[in-house]
Amino acid sequence: MLRTRQLIRRDLARLSNRRCASSNGDDETRYIEEWQATCIRPNSFYELHASSRTYFYSVDLQGRLFLEETSPKNIATSLKSDKFLDFFFSQLRPNKTGKFEEYPFFSPCGKESNYIRPACLPIVFHDLTPSNSLVYAGTLLQKFHPSNLRTSSLSGRIFHRLFPSSPSKKSRMQKSGESYGLIKSSIAGKIAENIFFKDDGGMYYVDDEGEWEVGLLPDDQESVSWGLPSSSI
Repeated sequence: MLRTRQLIRRDLARLSNRRCASSNGDDETRYIEEWQATCIRPNSFYELHASSRTYFYSVDLQGRLFLEETSPKNIATSLKSDKFLDFFFSQLRPNKTGKFEEYPFFSPCGKESNYIRPACLPIVFHDLTPSNSLVYAGTLLQKFHPSNLRTSSLSGRIFHRLFPSSPSKKSRMQKSGESYGLIKSSIAGKIAENIFFKDDGGMYYVDDEGEWEVGLLPDDQESVSWGLPSSSI
């Protein structure tokens, strides 16, 4: 538990200082790009499965969606249509097809089968609106509340639980059980300014409305079996 607290303290400090530490950001970007490159298969693999309308995707730590074979992966080569992204991620669910098990998530689209291997979790909150809603996919919203924050004991990253907008509007991910989304580092850095450790070792989010304990991400939400290995930088 002590090592977990030390890791989380380190990551929270890194998030809070990221805007002043461009060299560390460059190192992390290179590390992620190198990992993404190792995931790309021969073109013949993608061509073979494209004939049956089966496609493979990756999601980076900023929530950008790419065809897996795309290189380099950057904002220019990411898929950016809000309408497409909203539909793609609203169809997202754990991969229980019995095929391509190295891709833990699946998003069907008519006759298309889309398999996803994210760097962390497939849902990434990439913005926080003035009305205090987290944004994911293109324009999908999740109301932010500190009680729903969690942090990874392995990576120190910050997450928020994903809830339906109403009981009748559960996504496929939510229907599969408790699910979370990663908070993009630039947004997590702002949130981390309100997170503190107490003498009891607990981690709390504190603002004018009160304080809430920040628990650990459930083990079944950790990406250790498929995602980007924790960086030592």
